[in-house]
Amino acid sequence: DPSGIYVEAQSNSASYLIQANIVSNNEGSEITTYSFSGTNQTLVIASNRLTGGTASGNFRGIEMNQWAGMNRARIGIRNNLIRRAGGAFTEALYTGGSGGSMRIEVNNNTITSNFGNGIGIANSISLTNYVFNNIISGNSGYGVNDSVNASFNKFDYNNMIGNSSGYYGGESSAGPRSISTNPMFNNPGSCDYTLK
Repeated sequence: DPSGIYVEAQSNSASYLIQANIVSNNEGSEITTYSFSGTNQTLVIASNRLTGGTASGNFRGIEMNQWAGMNRARIGIRNNLIRRAGGAFTEALYTGGSGGSMRIEVNNNTITSNFGNGIGIANSISLTNYVFNNIISGNSGYGVNDSVNASFNKFDYNNMIGNSSGYYGGESSAGPRSISTNPMFNNPGSCDYTLK
């Protein structure tokens, strides 16, 4: 697989941590988790810097795909920078799968200047995505595009600005405490997305 980091696992009660990596310019997605199944698994993807290349690339920043038959799983995606991902696929961060039950928490990420949607959700399972407290800006698609039943997914406390297709697409919608304001990055031209 041409991904920068690729994890495939099917063990019960297993824990996985992908943390503090710099991953850039791979032929596939920067981080891919694929074909997980089992019970009581935990996955944390945290504090990574994921930067792509050009709009012609065939990659995502974080791709979570083919989650099948997982039960009581918890996934945390937090404090990551995803920049200039996208291309033939259309999300910087993608969650998709079928069967089982999971909780995915997407918190405190900066998802900016990507080719396509900032976040794409395509889960046909008993899964709840909690998308809270992220900066999602300057992407060429939607900030978030939810193509499944939005009653399972919660969006709030996010700052959405400058996403070309709109802030929320498909079944997603802004929570009452979401905002749209300049996040005041320190120096995005030098890939410094800390805040002033």
